[in-house]
Amino acid sequence: LFAIILIILISIGYSSYALFSFTKTSNNVIEATVGKIEKKPNAPVLASNMIPVYYDETTETWKKADLANPNNTYKWYNYNNGMWANAVTVTSSSRSKYLNASIGTAISMNDITTMWVWIPRFNAVTPSNYNGGTQAKPNAIDVTFVKQNETAIDAFTFGDKQLSGFWYGKFEIGGTLASACTNETCNVSNIVVKPNVSSLRNQKVSSFFYAARSMEQAGNSFGFVSSEVDTHMSKNNEWGAVAYLTQSIYGRCTSSTSCTEVGINNKSFITGYGAPAGSDTSASNGTYNTSLGKDASTTGTIYGIYDMSGGAYEYVMGVYNKTIGESGFSSLPDTKYYNNYTETSYTGHALTETKNWYSDVASFIDTSYPWFGRGGNYNYGANAGVLDFSNFSGISGSIMSSRPVISNK
Repeated sequence: LFAIILIILISIGYSSYALFSFTKTSNNVIEATVGKIEKKPNAPVLASNMIPVYYDETTETWKKADLANPNNTYKWYNYNNGMWANAVTVTSSSRSKYLNASIGTAISMNDITTMWVWIPRFNAVTPSNYNGGTQAKPNAIDVTFVKQNETAIDAFTFGDKQLSGFWYGKFEIGGTLASACTNETCNVSNIVVKPNVSSLRNQKVSSFFYAARSMEQAGNSFGFVSSEVDTHMSKNNEWGAVAYLTQSIYGRCTSSTSCTEVGINNKSFITGYGAPAGSDTSASNGTYNTSLGKDASTTGTIYGIYDMSGGAYEYVMGVYNKTIGESGFSSLPDTKYYNNYTETSYTGHALTETKNWYSDVASFIDTSYPWFGRGGNYNYGANAGVLDFSNFSGISGSIMSSRPVISNK
């Protein structure tokens, strides 16, 4: 009977760990009790140009992972252990070599152009009263991984498509633009998403948006194919989804009542650095692959997402009442690319429901300042954080950056 139940559970998408506990009664009868049952996260969906990677701590090198994800040296991901799935794109000159390479092949950081982290589809219970904790030390957000046809938070609805997950830029967007982007065929060959580079700043919201859309244009340097992916600037609800997963047992919480705040990138606009949460600019920091750096990732491991606390403030596609403001748009893009808010509060998207957790700034958008920025600035100290949100006009600024997202078609 146990074997039959186990097979059924696995077949509908449940993991097989800790399913049952067994006890022996006074009559020597074995009784099985259903224990913790967790749904598996949806497997990452790679575009044809993307390479799955894991990090070799010994050689301090990213290496090609095994797509099958067995429990061995080349394991790709394990969301129960702070190992979110990572993938990279590489230069056109090295792409064929790495795509055809055997698993375990080292991938030079010099060849990597962009780095991504998979956010699997999940549903979350909207938190209240710090989930039983305190404002300074909130408890875990209840996250449940779900299949593509099951109810999820709205970050996994993209237009008329229900997503099994999406790829989030591992770092703030970096590199340079020759000039502001004004359409979806902008030259973005010098854009990167990787550690230890200057974040791209001084762009209006529209320029960041068009730059992200241009990453899939024909002949792009990253190898993306527009029939496979939709590259776009992070929406506010996508940031919120990452924030929820971070404040869960799959991110920075070891249990439902024990969580740690993400460390801050207190390095002046250089991606991937980390220092203890709340640190000012004088505190010691480290690159993304050091202990200090890893503490500033969403998982506390090298497999998380960086620069979500501090670094540069990040514009997201979240706007008040479709107000263009100083964003640079002549008209707003398709509604699937932005979240529209008609009130000056909102429960969801890591906004009103997580307001001021960890002392993070919480300033809602309005008519005068209609665009959301997330994460805080590198010199914000305790006021920066994954749950930080503030309002801006949409104009270019020396503290403003952004982040790209990939939705699969």
